[in-house]
Parts: sequence; C-alpha cells; structure tokens
Amino acid sequence: MNYPELIPELYQILLKEHIPQEDQMQETRKIREGLTRVCGIWGAAKTGSATRQLSKATPQHLKDPTVYRSREPQEVAFKRGQEMLDRIYKRIPGYDMSLVSEASPDYGWIVNNLFYGHVFSFPEILDAVETGQCVVAALFSTDCQEQVRNHMLGMIYSGGTRGEVQGIRAVVMAVADKLGVVGKQGRRAIEVPEI
Repeated sequence: MNYPELIPELYQILLKEHIPQEDQMQETRKIREGLTRVCGIWGAAKTGSATRQLSKATPQHLKDPTVYRSREPQEVAFKRGQEMLDRIYKRIPGYDMSLVSEASPDYGWIVNNLFYGHVFSFPEILDAVETGQCVVAALFSTDCQEQVRNHMLGMIYSGGTRGEVQGIRAVVMAVADKLGVVGKQGRRAIEVPEI
C-alpha cells in the first residue's frame, strides 16, 4: 500500500501468469475486497490510492459495479461484527475488550460496528481466513506488533492453520526485505504465536 503505483504491474502479472481466465473475475473481486478490508488498518487514503491503481489496470470486463454492503441491514452487520470480535479477542488470555471503548468511546464504536461489522466480517467475497490473511499482512506492514499477534491468533481461531499464518509472515517479510523496510528500531516482525 505504500507503493500503490506497483499494483497495476503486479496485477497484470497475476492475470497473465497465475490466475486462470475462468477465475479472473472472482479473484479480481477478492483483490478489491482485500484492499477494502484493510481500509480499517491502513486508512482510507492508502486504500483509495491502491484501489484506484488497481482499477486502472483492471480490464473493463473484470470491473464489478456492485455495492455489496448496501444490501445489508446495519443490525445484521453489527451483530456479525460482535461475533467476530468475540471469536478473536475473548480467547486471547488477558485481553480486555473494554479498553478500546474506554480509551475513546467513538473510536470503539467505529471499530466495533463499522470496521468489524461492515468491513472485516462482511461474508461475501472473502471468507474468515482470507480476511485474516489481509488483516495480518496489513498489520505486519504497519509494525503493530501487539495487534498483529492478536490477529494471527484470530486467523487461527477463524479456521486458518499456523502454517498459513507463517506463510503470510514469510511473504510480508520477503517483500520488506526486498524493499529494505525494517520495523521500529530495526526490529523484525514477531513470530507466529503458539496456541
């Protein structure tokens, strides 16, 4: 996301070399959705830049004009978001879910209802494990060690394997190494926790 100008080239490589033609619409939809889901991690500005770059490279027949979330009642999204929060955070020893809302009630409401309800837990296009992959990769790239640890566990609690989480970490680390990116004070990303 820090290099959105590279997205068109990468996307074209994916289309030409890795995604069979019959899967291109679904996989393009998943890429767009993955970028949309990490909006809650990276922010609207970076997500907007990335999705616009992807759009420039997307052939017209692979563009999807559907606004998927507009069809869903808010109450349904809020309930599903709370279920996702519970699935991830209630299982993490010592995690206090009330601290987010205590720190800032509005922020807590936005995160719990909008990001978890309407963005992260949205059931169309990406499943829970694919969402976990997006969130974990985004958190690694922002050097948020505690949050990435929680979401690595959350990905496993949502049906992912430890090996899949290790794979996400390996890819992110390879990209970071290639680009010369290091964490705060030169630290490396944390390892995948044991359950």
